[in-house]
Amino acid sequence: MPRRRALITLIAITAVAVPVAGAIGAQDVTTLKQQVQAFQQRSDQLDARAGEAAARHNAAMDAVDAARAEAASSRRELVRTRAALVLTRQRLAERLATLYRHPEPGLVEVIVTSGSLSD
Repeated sequence: MPRRRALITLIAITAVAVPVAGAIGAQDVTTLKQQVQAFQQRSDQLDARAGEAAARHNAAMDAVDAARAEAASSRRELVRTRAALVLTRQRLAERLATLYRHPEPGLVEVIVTSGSLSD
């Protein structure tokens, strides 16, 4: 029964479509071809714009990734710098305490108690 109903529907559609297709004249076909060509050109333009937008998006994402990498590197450097600052403050506090206990250290004492020549 469903096959029979589908066959009847197909026959009805064909009976309506054939006269309509025959009614379309050569001028209508030319107009339709021009419209299709205009739509194709517009589609090509939109594809080109989409490609440009994708390229800009990719460049922006690359810039974001580079900025994130630089920020991570800066954070690591900040951690190292803070650790060096803590160590330097400890050394300074020890030196100040030594200077307080012994007001005038000798040159040899200064050299021996310092961690390096820059200290």
